[in-house]
Amino acid sequence: MTFNNFLELIKNLNQDTNFYLLINDQKKPLSKITVAHDEFLAHPGHRSMSKKQIIKLFGQMDNRSLTLWIYFQNKRIPVYGLQISNKESFATLM
Repeated sequence: MTFNNFLELIKNLNQDTNFYLLINDQKKPLSKITVAHDEFLAHPGHRSMSKKQIIKLFGQMDNRSLTLWIYFQNKRIPVYGLQISNKESFATLM
């Protein structure tokens, strides 16, 4: 999934929606996104990022066509989809 696709998918979500990563069938908070020369890397951590934080950091960025990966234990895991729970106000990258 490209980062631009990700931004399109979350466009209509509440600003306070928190994001998680599905890693080895476990949900972990998305706490950081780093930009390398040709990719976006989503890192797990202790506190989840909100849509508001993600848009503030990357909404005006020019090159959003880079691939989005989950980065865990020095491995890149491809992102294929997004599971949204409006009731609980969170979304999970998988």
